[in-house]
Amino acid sequence: MLPFRNLQRGFTLIEMLVVIAIISILIGIGINTFTIAQQKARDVRRKADLRSIQTALELYKQDKGDYPTGVAPYGLGPIADEPTKSEIAPYLPTIPQDPKNTGSNWDAGASGGPMYVYYYYKTGVGSSQLLAAFENIHDAECCKNKAYGQIHGNIVCPNAGGYANYYMVTSQ
Repeated sequence: MLPFRNLQRGFTLIEMLVVIAIISILIGIGINTFTIAQQKARDVRRKADLRSIQTALELYKQDKGDYPTGVAPYGLGPIADEPTKSEIAPYLPTIPQDPKNTGSNWDAGASGGPMYVYYYYKTGVGSSQLLAAFENIHDAECCKNKAYGQIHGNIVCPNAGGYANYYMVTSQ
């Protein structure tokens, strides 16, 4: 008869490390998926905000005959800056802010990252554009006009430190 052995039950170190590795991978995938979902949600809000600003600009044009001048005649500037802000205030009392905007405007991209500000650009008599920086560069509407980015060197696609990678024409 074999001698009785006292076998201890438990997990080996290798088994524990494998379980910890699998759990870590699942947590990493979950965090990445959550981050992407947040980016997409902020981009959806950006589109909605730009549509409301576009509606206000169209109402302004209907009353005044042309779009607001903007920061300077035919200049690119944040929509929340003067004089654009006060010009469209009767049509949109509260100017929407980008969901990721921390309160700074032009200097937001000083560190080389995107500037999360809505921009207004009067492109000519009877036409203008609204611009925003999307976080999800794989969005179907991101960079939809690549020629614009090629013509204006400061508008880049995908956004790698430029002003915007999404724009909306307010009038053709």
